[in-house]
Amino acid sequence: MTSRAAVTRIAIGFALLALVYVAPWFIGYVSAGSRMMKCPGQETAPVDVVVSLDFRPGPSELEALQQYGRYGGGGGEATNVILLRTTPDDRVRLSRLYWIKAVKPLKGCS
Repeated sequence: MTSRAAVTRIAIGFALLALVYVAPWFIGYVSAGSRMMKCPGQETAPVDVVVSLDFRPGPSELEALQQYGRYGGGGGEATNVILLRTTPDDRVRLSRLYWIKAVKPLKGCS
């Protein structure tokens, strides 16, 4: 193998590693708007939200979600997590996580 071929393989390897690292973030960023239900009057106030997942959350997911609000249970669904008093910025950050299905207000839109 020539040195040029070795450099090319190394560059391709680094590009693939970068893609594996960046792809989940990019997918979450692009699809964030479809995951978050926006309600008039809740743009500035902290509200309680229901975070829907496609899977039953384990301890690591619950710990990660507690960065965005206080854990308030599951609301009777195994794949839901209720987060209390989430700020608007935290709701936007939640909707950008690729493993979250939906972020909805607990009480619905009024």
